Amino acid sequence: MSDTKPPSEDPGGANVGWAIMSTLLGGIGLYGFAGWLVDKWLHTHFATPVGLILGMGLAVYVIMKRFGV
Repeated sequence: MSDTKPPSEDPGGANVGWAIMSTLLGGIGLYGFAGWLVDKWLHTHFATPVGLILGMGLAVYVIMKRFGV
């Protein structure tokens, strides 16, 4: 018996790269959009950058937990 995974369970490098990129862009987009909505609702200008930075930080955290060693 070999210890290799079947092809369906062994993600390739490109698949991991796309997953990381989509997680990062999704986090930035989701929290940036939420910050923009808060800015429109409260008539402020600080929630969008806060949302973008928070989204990036949370996305990096999720990436490190999912793909980190």
